[in-house]
Amino acid sequence: MSSPREGQRTSSGIAEKSAHLLALPELLLIILGYFTDDADIISLACVCRRLNDVSLSYHLDSDLEERFLIFGSCFLPYTFFRKLRLCFFKPAFSFIDCHFSDNAAEEIREVLRYLDSIEIDPPEVSVDLSDVCPHTVKSMPPAELEAFFRDLQQLNCRDLTPFVDLQQEPEVESVPFVGFHPPPLTSLGTVTLYPQPKHLADWLVRSINQSSVRMMTVCDAASTLTKLTLPRLRELIFQRGRISTDDLYLFLLRHTSIKHITIHASVELLPLTEQIHIQSLPKLSQICAPPEVLTLLSPQLLSAVRDIRLEAYLMSMDAEQFVHNHQEALLFVSQLPNAYSLTIWLGHLISTGTVWADFVFPDSYGLQRAEQRLVNITTLCIADLISIPAFQLAEAVARFPNVQDLHFWNEPEYSLLCAEKIMTACPSLITISTAEKEYNRVSLSGR
Repeated sequence: MSSPREGQRTSSGIAEKSAHLLALPELLLIILGYFTDDADIISLACVCRRLNDVSLSYHLDSDLEERFLIFGSCFLPYTFFRKLRLCFFKPAFSFIDCHFSDNAAEEIREVLRYLDSIEIDPPEVSVDLSDVCPHTVKSMPPAELEAFFRDLQQLNCRDLTPFVDLQQEPEVESVPFVGFHPPPLTSLGTVTLYPQPKHLADWLVRSINQSSVRMMTVCDAASTLTKLTLPRLRELIFQRGRISTDDLYLFLLRHTSIKHITIHASVELLPLTEQIHIQSLPKLSQICAPPEVLTLLSPQLLSAVRDIRLEAYLMSMDAEQFVHNHQEALLFVSQLPNAYSLTIWLGHLISTGTVWADFVFPDSYGLQRAEQRLVNITTLCIADLISIPAFQLAEAVARFPNVQDLHFWNEPEYSLLCAEKIMTACPSLITISTAEKEYNRVSLSGR
């Protein structure tokens, strides 16, 4: 235990440092704030009123539209909110990202105390509960868990990732959830679905149905889709799990507002088993799916789609089957009347060697390769360029007859040489663009 004299020395040391900060000219305080991160500048501002008034306001109020903080085990600690409450100048954060842990009940109280201390409109909050241990959740008394959700309802929660893996944990003996009725969240715009126990699933469904959800990600929870009605849903992502084509069709036909669908390669899409009346989705403009999933869908359902992104895993099948599925998917794309943009993972295809380069359809198809029929594709995007020689890239692009715009998702090391070879091999091509550069025939001819 420290002696009174040691305590006096400590307090006098803090006062002395604070006095030194007070003596700094205003410009130097601003410079100090400019080169100091959020956590350190707020810690300093707690012991120096002038630094608080000058540097903190300059540091944290310069761009309110972009100002946000991330809290969690790998980010800022929740005790940081206590320092924020001590500051005379209350930063007007536009967004707070909260990754809660096993101490979620205490952490959310810190957030609420800070929000009570500010006079401005509360910021939007993103809530991620995926780091909370499933055993911790299942062992919580119903009253304590309901109190947490009541606190959560006080936040302006726009994004929600709920508890995960609750059904994979061994059952924990707990009091039955009788009368568990926390108020639903009503401001959600983005949500992720995971399997939940019934009492949590019911609360989540009520929250989603009473919010204006525009983006939803589904992870092993496709069975929940039948309980949802989302008139403003714009983007639907299937991250993993299993879903029947029947359920997917019925959900899409009930939600004609959807513009973008993504079905990742880790999702198992079961074939259609019932006779479902297929009709076009007029607002659906983009779909991202593996080749073997895309071909299970109906061209009529996707007749309005303009942008197709083929996702592929070579590791899941042998090279011949992989290439054949990809060619079948390109034939499927040729049946979509409004499709003009296509994204492919060319590195996966070229890595099969001669299997992809020498592939031809049987004579019964009436053509050698599917690329011949893609006359409507004028924009081609290539997602991976790692270890693809320039001449192979040029040969691959030249297989598409009418491509005018070529986009690379990443920057090839040999971009200039690559652009020259592709322009030479593809007479229809007008522009080649990467994240940092753009080439056209005029700029290349002027070299």
